[in-house]
Amino acid sequence: MKIFLFAFWLSVSLVACGQPTTLQKPNALADSVYTYGKASPDGTGKFYVGREISHVMGAGGASWLERAEREKEEGTPFVLKKLPLTTSSV
Repeated sequence: MKIFLFAFWLSVSLVACGQPTTLQKPNALADSVYTYGKASPDGTGKFYVGREISHVMGAGGASWLERAEREKEEGTPFVLKKLPLTTSSV
């Protein structure tokens, strides 16, 4: 079981980094939704639905996640109110 969990974690980690794995089958259809262009300083140059995919964020990016204006920019309270959540939701 531990080996399976490690293999699963490894494949998810590598896929998140954009690295091919032996557990990941090539998918030409999925690759067709991406476009490529000049990379911005924080991006990879790979775009999905017009938005550039960024590099994987490490612990050094925690301050960006915890910024005060993030809640206003992303509208989290509005989204949460619109979700059909109940006390039994998981």
